[in-house]
Amino acid sequence: MDSRVAPILLVVATISVAGGGLFFVYTNPIGGGDGNTVANVPSCTTYSTNYVIIANSKGYNDSINRGVPHNRWPVLCVHEGDFVVITVKNTDTVEPHGFSVAHYFDGGAAVGPGKTFRITFVANRVGNFSIFCTVPCAVHWGMLSGVLVVSK
Repeated sequence: MDSRVAPILLVVATISVAGGGLFFVYTNPIGGGDGNTVANVPSCTTYSTNYVIIANSKGYNDSINRGVPHNRWPVLCVHEGDFVVITVKNTDTVEPHGFSVAHYFDGGAAVGPGKTFRITFVANRVGNFSIFCTVPCAVHWGMLSGVLVVSK
């Protein structure tokens, strides 16, 4: 092999591996398989059954200014057995944003610019469940650190 080709192949291989890793991190929420393995969850001090999530260029409820992905945001706290209502409002005027809750709304939804989407469910399983965006966008990285805390 030509000695000039080997370094080029090494660079291409390195970029490919790094790009693949970044793509995985970019498109997958923090947490694991069933969503019930979320770590570093803050303690719940208040509980509700009705939440509003604003999705826009600042993430979910200003998540990019709240230290994500190191800090969990938003954190929704409910009790087991609660009937939960989550309203997602996309106040962005340009791009859609997605929303999913592991175990409770795995399929997720795309919410177009200026649109609102509502999900309802009964919190039937105790644990910490990932809340994350399902639509890659400019602030997707800032919409992967949410958590639903279901307590007894």
